[in-house]
Amino acid sequence: MLQYLKMDLIAACMAVTTLFSLPTPVPATAPIATVAPMVNPPALVPVAGNSVAKKLPVAARIHASVAPVLTKALHPLRLAGTGMASWYGSMWNGKKTASGETFNETLLTACHRTLPFGTRVKVTAVNTGKSVIVKINDRGTMTPSRIIDLSSGAAKQLGIINAGVAKVKLEVLDKVENPATTHQMPL
Repeated sequence: MLQYLKMDLIAACMAVTTLFSLPTPVPATAPIATVAPMVNPPALVPVAGNSVAKKLPVAARIHASVAPVLTKALHPLRLAGTGMASWYGSMWNGKKTASGETFNETLLTACHRTLPFGTRVKVTAVNTGKSVIVKINDRGTMTPSRIIDLSSGAAKQLGIINAGVAKVKLEVLDKVENPATTHQMPL
């Protein structure tokens, strides 16, 4: 899969190079034309799978009109959905999360595959209607059939701690604009 992603990125960069190639040189007496400003996409972009945000190569710095399309095409976000949730707790207590925070099982946090760190998500247990607002601070879930892993504190508030897994509905309340500083955001 990584090989295909690399090939897609190379093909996109080649297309952009073709679209924005430099004109042939003109005599020194002709006035110099101004070029549209280049825009750098965000340094960190959420990626699918079990990896943290990765830096885009310099070649991906392209014209403003193309950047959002390319970024969305390569890195789609699943902003909300319904599916199975599970929880994790004491075994991970005190260990570092993917965002750099220290995991505390009593806090209302969760891990998600693609949402940016610091994103607040309303999680509702479908069978009970109970809801909790969590902050995404880790990457996962490691089980393909699940859409989110909750801290044990969040699972207790939802009433799913004994069941272990439950069907939930996710609603994104806000997304963090600067993923590099999300670990400093309060819940």
